[in-house]
Amino acid sequence: IPFWNSYIGGGLVLTFLVSAYLFTNKMVPAKYAKAVGMVMDQADFLSFFIVFLICGSILGLEKKLLLKSFAGYLPAIFGGLIGAAVLGVAGGLVFGIAPDMILLNYVLPIMGGGNGAGAVPLSQIYETVTGDKAANYYTFAITILTIANIFAILTAAHPQLTGDGNTLIRTGLDIEAEKNDAIPSIKEMGGAFFMGVGFYAAGRLMGKAILPKVFGVAIHPFAWMIIIVTIAAMTGIVPNATKAAAKRLQSFMSSCLVLIIMVGVGADTDLNQLIDAINLSNVVIAFLIVIGAIIGSAIVGQLV
Repeated sequence: IPFWNSYIGGGLVLTFLVSAYLFTNKMVPAKYAKAVGMVMDQADFLSFFIVFLICGSILGLEKKLLLKSFAGYLPAIFGGLIGAAVLGVAGGLVFGIAPDMILLNYVLPIMGGGNGAGAVPLSQIYETVTGDKAANYYTFAITILTIANIFAILTAAHPQLTGDGNTLIRTGLDIEAEKNDAIPSIKEMGGAFFMGVGFYAAGRLMGKAILPKVFGVAIHPFAWMIIIVTIAAMTGIVPNATKAAAKRLQSFMSSCLVLIIMVGVGADTDLNQLIDAINLSNVVIAFLIVIGAIIGSAIVGQLV
């Protein structure tokens, strides 16, 4: 479906919506619905998915680029985040929506980087912190995210806003093993797997026992894991072959197993609530957040 594939999110979002339709209308037998719930809740498949997403995305970046990003790329991201928050809150005030709700339910999903790396882990963090179901957050987040994606694609279609085709991140995916077209061996894939589990264990240890709060603010284990993996990537202690294996694991997760996530989240989603979320106020606020992100990152980008 060309328009859907380019602007709405392709097969992943369609999988989520069709699953939500089937489960909302009880077209899936109860025993299978229960089995899906077991995989998502008791087995916590979402956390398993996110672990390898984090490892592959961070370790897949070249060390020099990762260090360079702290000077240029990271400030521009914060600029975009601030711009998105300012215009988003302004739009929320017009429609009578509290600033904290705008930041949590609108700005974070849109600025989170998409579905698999944004809305999915955010919904899991939301569930851990609040105790509410991840699907309740995800249902609204994916609606707002989809609306914002359309505006983001339309605004990015202007050549003068594209940075002359010089993409910082893609030029940094430059792992030695990948340059040599080497396919990670089973041993290397196994090493990357257990490394990811080890990083996750370290993140849980920090977030649950050693330092669960910083200045009174609860820090999620995944946040600690990101910090630990980033330090490992910057110090260069992870061999290139293991980095390449971690990147391949991430690719497998995000291209194949993400479909399980979409079905699982769809099973917990009320499609009627999803439809109700598409209204004038949400469309306008999503548009303002995208414009705010563009303006904020452009201003800071010029400064650095």
